[in-house]
Amino acid sequence: MRKVYFLLIAVALTSATCKKEKINTGKLPPITQTGENTFGATVNGKVFLPKVNFGNYTVKLAVSYSLNPQQLQMIANNTDSNDGFNFIFNDVSFNTGDIIQLSQLVVGKRNVAMAGYSITRETGGSYDIVPPLTGTLTVLKFDVTQKIFAGTFSFEAVNSLGEKVIVKDGRFDLKLQ
Repeated sequence: MRKVYFLLIAVALTSATCKKEKINTGKLPPITQTGENTFGATVNGKVFLPKVNFGNYTVKLAVSYSLNPQQLQMIANNTDSNDGFNFIFNDVSFNTGDIIQLSQLVVGKRNVAMAGYSITRETGGSYDIVPPLTGTLTVLKFDVTQKIFAGTFSFEAVNSLGEKVIVKDGRFDLKLQ
């Protein structure tokens, strides 16, 4: 009888401490402009969502903004699939409604909006926007008072092996840090 009683208590305690995990549905987040800290896109038709690989689907997403020099960097990674996005804006001003042309990531380059996609576990895994390929980012909201940066993006990029990725339906709604 003691064993049954102990077993019932153990089951009750275990179930009381379990938390429901957020399940990744594989759907893009809605397009919002409220600082929800969301990010998503399709890469060659497959949904990309940032997350970590420890089984808890915690978002791995960062954005930083500084005024002097004016720079904004946005990073989204998925450590399960070892892929991610990197956006760097050097000396680029943001206004709601702006459509910004994206170009290849180049360290130290000024007055430019750069974006890239990478798959770290593959040879030739860094994909860059090189002519004639193009990309755009549309600013839906940029508010330094509320610390919100929201928008949509799409681009085509190629790696050193000539393999191309098509990024579509990109969206983000981030709190500036």
